[in-house]
Amino acid sequence: MGYFEAEVSASNSIRTEQVREMDGYIKSLKTDASSLNQLFTPNYASVKAYETSVKRLREAFKASIGYPIPGEPSTEAPVFTRIGEDGIGTYFRAKIPVVQGVYADGIYIVPKGLKGRAPLIISM
Repeated sequence: MGYFEAEVSASNSIRTEQVREMDGYIKSLKTDASSLNQLFTPNYASVKAYETSVKRLREAFKASIGYPIPGEPSTEAPVFTRIGEDGIGTYFRAKIPVVQGVYADGIYIVPKGLKGRAPLIISM
């Protein structure tokens, strides 16, 4: 049995949809650009000063992107659609709800001969 192969272009519509979803989400969180200029003031006087200024910046960045994600978690179940199989495993297209109207899409592979549990590796 050969290895599973799929055309990269077969998932173009999924990537296009992800860009649309994330663009809409980011635009919904957009604020006045002048706030970035006030926030981005790293202090290079010493290592300690830099760490302190970066900590504040990191917290501000997390807040600006809405982290943690605001609102209730999605109640939708993930969807796994079988797309192929080869000597390594069975392949599924995974669509996992992240927040209302935004999904993480990817490939989920179940190794051949798996007995019991195995670690899950997620790469985006």
